[in-house]
Amino acid sequence: MRRVPIREIIETWKASGENYSQTARQLGIDRRTVRRWVWRGRQPWGYVRWREVERRSTAPKAPHRALSWEQELQVVAWREQTGYCREKLAALARQQGVLASASTIHRLLVRRGLVRSRPHRRRPRFQNGHAMRPSNTVALGYLQMDVKYVTPELSGLGYTCYQYAVIDILSRFKVALLLPVLDEAGAIVALRHAVQQCPFPVRYVQTDNGLEFQRRFHQTCDELSIEHYYIHKNSPNENAVIERSFRTDEDEFFTLLEAVPCDINDLNRHFQRYLVTYNTVRPHMGLGMKTPKEVVALYHKS
Repeated sequence: MRRVPIREIIETWKASGENYSQTARQLGIDRRTVRRWVWRGRQPWGYVRWREVERRSTAPKAPHRALSWEQELQVVAWREQTGYCREKLAALARQQGVLASASTIHRLLVRRGLVRSRPHRRRPRFQNGHAMRPSNTVALGYLQMDVKYVTPELSGLGYTCYQYAVIDILSRFKVALLLPVLDEAGAIVALRHAVQQCPFPVRYVQTDNGLEFQRRFHQTCDELSIEHYYIHKNSPNENAVIERSFRTDEDEFFTLLEAVPCDINDLNRHFQRYLVTYNTVRPHMGLGMKTPKEVVALYHKS
């Protein structure tokens, strides 16, 4: 329902012959509302005007404080120490003899700027830095690495094989291998293969928290002087570049296979030829329609 301006109420009242009921019906408001604004606009000499008549704020003159300053500071301290939600903070407050509802604590957290605008995962305190993305990568050699399950429906083989792939975030240069097993040994083989095939020194690799990227893989990164970094759990969007390349592989390679490969080695040979096209011929929209090889060459020139 729209809020009728005071001027319209008083002028409609005058036009109706000072009839409150008719004015209320015409404007779709309560008759008492018409009487209130007419009374507020009435002058000592009897004339009713709308000028200088204003709506008064309905906010309380002195805001009610459900919690004392000491209690508010205690709730804020609990929030910063534990990260609890408002319901848990309310339960904790009741245990300490502070009677405060979850909504009261929520309003307090909003005032103090302690409520996140949208849910997001926080990184553990012992992990430093941020996930590397195209927006914050300014050099070659920063890789994202992941594994794609290549099911029989995609490959034509009678079993699931696994694509171990790395991609350079800046240039989108991609190196990958198809292997029959999913374990740390496969991830290590794929990483060493990537170090040999990339036309630039590898300095950083970013993976998810899968079992194939654990202690042995991390030790191999240390041996190769490569910084190994884990993304947040259940956050594949932090590895968006490699994840999107898997979709491209599915659309432009696996679904276009004209014959069932003889075995995984035959499939790997076809896939390596596809990667040559991916890196040297195929234009990438994210690179301004350049190829990864062209971006690498431009960076080396600069």
